[in-house]
Amino acid sequence: MICLIFVLFSLSSVVLCQTHFTLPENVWRISFHRSISTDTWVGKGGEKGFPDEFFTVSAPFYGADSSVIAGYITNPQRERVRREVSFALEHGIARRLTFLMEIPYFTTYSVSNTWSWKETGQDSLTADQIVDSLMNFYHPDRSTSGLGDIRWALIVLLYGSPAWSGESILSVYGSVGLEASTGRTIGRFDPSDLDSTGRPSQFNQLSLGKGVTQWQFSLFGEFYRQIVRRLTRINWQIQYWLNIEDNFWTRVTPRETHTLDHDAILGRLGRVYRHKPGDVLSATIFGFLEIVPDRLSVSAGQSWRFKLRDRYNSGSDDWDEWMEGETEERLGYSTRTSSLVQSASILFHNYHPLKKIGPIPFEVEARVDVPFLTRFTWSTLAYSLSISIYHQMW
Repeated sequence: MICLIFVLFSLSSVVLCQTHFTLPENVWRISFHRSISTDTWVGKGGEKGFPDEFFTVSAPFYGADSSVIAGYITNPQRERVRREVSFALEHGIARRLTFLMEIPYFTTYSVSNTWSWKETGQDSLTADQIVDSLMNFYHPDRSTSGLGDIRWALIVLLYGSPAWSGESILSVYGSVGLEASTGRTIGRFDPSDLDSTGRPSQFNQLSLGKGVTQWQFSLFGEFYRQIVRRLTRINWQIQYWLNIEDNFWTRVTPRETHTLDHDAILGRLGRVYRHKPGDVLSATIFGFLEIVPDRLSVSAGQSWRFKLRDRYNSGSDDWDEWMEGETEERLGYSTRTSSLVQSASILFHNYHPLKKIGPIPFEVEARVDVPFLTRFTWSTLAYSLSISIYHQMW
C-alpha cells in the first residue's frame, strides 16, 4: 500500500500537530505548507527593539571639512515579515523507522528598522541628519526571496506503538536530523558592485539561512486513551540543536568600528570571520481532546525555547565581544535568547470511513500562536489555517 497525504494549504505547521509521528512501512506522506508571519524584535525586560548604542564617527559631512559626532543610536522598532512555502516528504522505511525531508522557500523575507539619535552636546539637527543618512545608507530596509535551509531526519519508534496501530496507549520516539546550510547568506563585500543609488550591494542583502550546519536530536512521544468515548492525547517533545562553527563574510558597517573607511574596517576585522550560533534546547507539550467523536477536536499547548550565547572569532576581540553581547559597552543586548509560546487550535476531521462527508477524506485546523515571554529574539503572534487531504493508492 502506498499512501500519499497532501496538505494543500497551510499557514503554519508544528511536528506535534501531525496526526502520526511515523508512517507504516512503504507509506509516503507529501506535505505542502504556506506560512505568513509578522515578527517584532524584543530585547531585555520584554522591551521592543535594541538598547541604545554608543556611536561616534569623524568624516566630512554637509560641505564641512570634517565633522565629529558622538551620541547614541536608538533602534526602538525592528520588524520582520516572512512568507514561506515549504515541501515535506516522508517515507515509512520500516515499521519503526521513518525518513523525513523538508525544503523551505521564502517568497518574501523583509526586515525594517526605525532609527533615531540621542545627541551629546553638538547641534542635534545636524547629528540627526548625519545619523539618518548613515543608517539609510548602511542599513536600509531590505527584502529578498529564495531557498531556505533544507532538513533531513530519521524518526525511530523506541517504545510502544504508534497511534495508527491501536496496539497500546503510549509511544516514545527518537529522531536524529541534519539541517544543511542551503539558504543564502550575506555575500562578500565588493566596493565595485553598486546598486542604482551607489550603495554597495552587500548592504541590501539578507540571510535566508543560518549559514551553519545544524544537528538536531529529539526525544518525543504521545499518550492516548478513550475518556467518555472520546479520544484524548498528550504529545511531548524535547529537542536539542547542535550548531557547527563556520565562516561568514564580514558585513561592512560603521557600527562599533566607528569609521567610514571600508578598507580599514576589513583590515581590522578581516574579510572573513568565524561564527558559532549558540546551541538550542526546546521543550513542547500539547493536549488534544475530541469534542465530537471522529469529527471535532481542540488542542492547546506550550513551547519553550532557550538558546546559548553565540561565539565570534574575527581579527578584533572587541568586535567579537560587541557582537556576542552582555558586555560593558553593549549592556542590555545578548545573543542568549529565550521564548515561551502558547498555542490553541480547533480541528475538524473528515476521514472516518463510515462518517466522512463526500468521497475525499480531509482535516481542517484553525490555530493561534501567542508569544507569552520573549527575550532577545523575534516575537510572533500568528494565526493559521490548514487543510489536509488524504489519498491512498493501492
